[in-house]
Amino acid sequence: AALHELKFKFGSVESTSNPFFVHQAPVSCLLTSFPSDNATAGSALRQQPVVEIVDSLGTRAYAASGTPLLVTAFVSGASGLLGGVTSVVTSAGQARFTDLSLQKVGIWEISFNFSDVIVSSSPVLVTSGTPAAVVIMD
Repeated sequence: AALHELKFKFGSVESTSNPFFVHQAPVSCLLTSFPSDNATAGSALRQQPVVEIVDSLGTRAYAASGTPLLVTAFVSGASGLLGGVTSVVTSAGQARFTDLSLQKVGIWEISFNFSDVIVSSSPVLVTSGTPAAVVIMD
């Protein structure tokens, strides 16, 4: 988006506005940093996802003043499976997740929703962690 300014002239009086950007409305989201392709149940993903909001030209979209752009992470059909902060407000057109984790062993896709536009990760293989203790039963 280019920097613009408005110039006004009435008779011999002239004035110029402060510079401003004109952005197209955000229309899509891209997963620019994919989550780790494997993880340990209950632990934060080693690589956290980043979702970028873009306009129809593929340019990163910025929020209008006072209008946050919110991206929400979820696992379809698996309530409570995703841990950490699952809704992030964008900064400079990007939603950076910092502590997402998957709570159950399996193969899961993490999806991200921005204004009813959804993008999904590739499958994440979640395994159990190293046992904390070994108990011998009689």
